[in-house]
Amino acid sequence: MFSKKYFQDRLILFLHIAVVAAVLLSVVASLLRIDTTKSVTIVRYEVIKGLAGYSRADTLELYSFAIAAILIPAISIFIAAKVYSMQRALSVVVLLLTLIVLFFLFVVSGAVYNLQ
Repeated sequence: MFSKKYFQDRLILFLHIAVVAAVLLSVVASLLRIDTTKSVTIVRYEVIKGLAGYSRADTLELYSFAIAAILIPAISIFIAAKVYSMQRALSVVVLLLTLIVLFFLFVVSGAVYNLQ
């Protein structure tokens, strides 16, 4: 699955390092900002039929941001490795999109943590 040529590609290796750095930043920021002293906290902002409101749930649900920050890159690295043998550019696009998703995950999780 992971060929030697895959890991010798400099751009792919750089993108892997960037993805791993983004994962570490997101997970550490998530774990440090969760306040477990409260039993209930705001977990998302909902707009349904013109009515806006905050959705409250258990504080443990905030760990889903850290879990997503680990699962999404793991799956995308696997997909990028599979696609690399067919087309290098598509593998690069998958890794770049992973970086964008991790950036948005970091921003959204930061906004939710600021609501606490």
